[in-house]
Amino acid sequence: MQGRYRHARQGKRVNKQVRKLYSLHAPEVECIAKGKAHKKYEFGCKVSVATTSKDNFVVGSQALHGNPYDGHTLNGAVEQAERLGDFEA
Repeated sequence: MQGRYRHARQGKRVNKQVRKLYSLHAPEVECIAKGKAHKKYEFGCKVSVATTSKDNFVVGSQALHGNPYDGHTLNGAVEQAERLGDFEA
């Protein structure tokens, strides 16, 4: 681990991959391009949160790494909510 941080501070690649280290304290942080003029980038991780429509109870959540398309994440969120909850979505 110390070698990774030393290379990141010196601006060197850790592996031959094009992975960048954006935070020393949270290495799972990713750069998400927003495409807006006032805020071009965000740093973090996309999260999916499933709630009930009536009472707004959280019935599922998951971290989505790699900035996937929102339409491709719905099935996973519904399956998780059904698996964790006692109901059918």
